[in-house]
Amino acid sequence: MDTVLQAFIFLAAVPCALIAIKKTRSIINPVTLMIGLFFVPMFFAAFRLSGLQSSTWDYETYVALICTIGTWLIIPTLAIALFYKKATPTAPRNREAFLYAYRSFSLLVISFYFLGNHLQAGMLLPIFHPEVAFAIHDEFPGGVRFFARATPAAAVLSYLAFYHYRRKIDVVIFLALFLTPLSRLSRIDPAITIIAIALIYPIAPLFKQTLRNYTVIAASLIALLLAGSELGNQRQNRFGEYEFKYAEMIKWKPEAVGPSEVWPVLYGYTALSFENLDATIASHNGRFTYVLYSFDWLYSGFLKLNWITPYERARYENFQREIISGAATVPTALFPFYKDFGPIGLIIPTLLYMGVLLIFYTRTHSSTFVALYGLYAGAFGLASFQALVAASPIIQQLVWILLICAFANRSSLQTTKENANSRNTSQLA
Repeated sequence: MDTVLQAFIFLAAVPCALIAIKKTRSIINPVTLMIGLFFVPMFFAAFRLSGLQSSTWDYETYVALICTIGTWLIIPTLAIALFYKKATPTAPRNREAFLYAYRSFSLLVISFYFLGNHLQAGMLLPIFHPEVAFAIHDEFPGGVRFFARATPAAAVLSYLAFYHYRRKIDVVIFLALFLTPLSRLSRIDPAITIIAIALIYPIAPLFKQTLRNYTVIAASLIALLLAGSELGNQRQNRFGEYEFKYAEMIKWKPEAVGPSEVWPVLYGYTALSFENLDATIASHNGRFTYVLYSFDWLYSGFLKLNWITPYERARYENFQREIISGAATVPTALFPFYKDFGPIGLIIPTLLYMGVLLIFYTRTHSSTFVALYGLYAGAFGLASFQALVAASPIIQQLVWILLICAFANRSSLQTTKENANSRNTSQLA
């Protein structure tokens, strides 16, 4: 079945990539994003390059993965071929209102991030105490989390601000937002930011799209990838306190490990996630929960229903997952969708969330939708890691972007009305 799955991926990926690249006139688009960061890891997972992997997967795992080829590869290609039109994004209507809103928001995000560091670690920079930083790197107090996890959204807005207005302060803000999560050795938000900017760049490029510039960008992304891999190794070893080797932890079979063990690290954080998904599916009790987890961002994130005891008990009891190693603990974005709907029924939520991404992408003639697309594409880029596409922090950030852009556009309309009234009054006088 591994060979059948790989054949499905290859036969679908090649024509879909060619169609999407021709239509969008860019090698970076939603289809190539899913191929490179979701289906390529799935393809390599079937080679069983880790000694932790079983010799084959559960039948339902293969069914779920093949269904996803349709919803996250073939259908997006058809949608782009039919509805996408390339256009230069327009700037927010009111420049001053947009800059004021996004910069204020950015300052708020950074302030709450360091407030979280102080509340949880008793210091502003836990990075200097690796054990503390590792313990808190992905957790925040409830109220603080609402703002602190919004660094990717603010970073996307800062990129667009610089794209439209070319003010150096926006570069400084972007760098501050990108580096702030590293104060507690957190990598997931910077990773979302990098993917988001990479997806936005062909739509809103800062420089001419020449081969030389793309080479520099590619080299920069490779350098960031290696840096992220090394940061992970250092965090795991508490910066020299231990001497763990990630390749040994996941029982990496090939001899080549690459600089900073980049190959086993990439495999462990992406391809091995499919092994965790299979282990969870194989141990599933046959009871599906229907929309409980696929829309947990609504129930627990916005409505806060998790304080209701029966709901929280059901949520906890059914959300258990199997992991094959402490070195690879995530079960891909498909985990909550399978828990709700099963191997075929997960077509519903995967198609729904992909539809949202495609709506954003086909409307990128507006900077608002460019920002929404970039952020959500960043979440989809980590789909082989976990279900960020249906996570409360991502949905909340989408709402923040909508509110900030709506404020800028509404302020523009209000200014226009006031100017018109002023002219009418002058004419009457």
